[in-house]
Amino acid sequence: MADETPPFEIKWDGAEAGEQTLDPAKEGKATATFPNGDKYEGTYADGKRNGRGKYSWSPPKSAEEEEDQKSGTVYEGDFKGGKKHGEGVVKYEDGSEYRGEWKDGLKCGKGVYYYSNGDSYIGQWNKDLRDGEGVYSFSKCRSSFIGKWENGEMVSGVW
Repeated sequence: MADETPPFEIKWDGAEAGEQTLDPAKEGKATATFPNGDKYEGTYADGKRNGRGKYSWSPPKSAEEEEDQKSGTVYEGDFKGGKKHGEGVVKYEDGSEYRGEWKDGLKCGKGVYYYSNGDSYIGQWNKDLRDGEGVYSFSKCRSSFIGKWENGEMVSGVW
């Protein structure tokens, strides 16, 4: 996500035309457009994205820039302190999708990840990795692994 340090364009709902300041004391709904083309529509508090909102990543300007840039990716959900935090859905450019809980910008808690190849994982996450009880379903062979995960790796369970 783009940094919320100026310069970027912000338009407050109901504000006078041309008001661009991100005043830490100002709270409310706004639309922010960042120099890299990213866009945020939602609530601000304490000078950060806080509350419900929608963040859309812009594609990079060239192939050399940020190869793993989340171009076309959209997150809609809760924010706290400028990060994804609470319940939210992210839809990635490749067609994959995550629905679930976030903490400090990372998948954490209960969630479902639908992979672009048709596979899915339903279960616990910690720091963006599968961690805890979960079920990974393979679409090609129509089988599932039910068990325990640690740091993204299967550690025990049954097929």
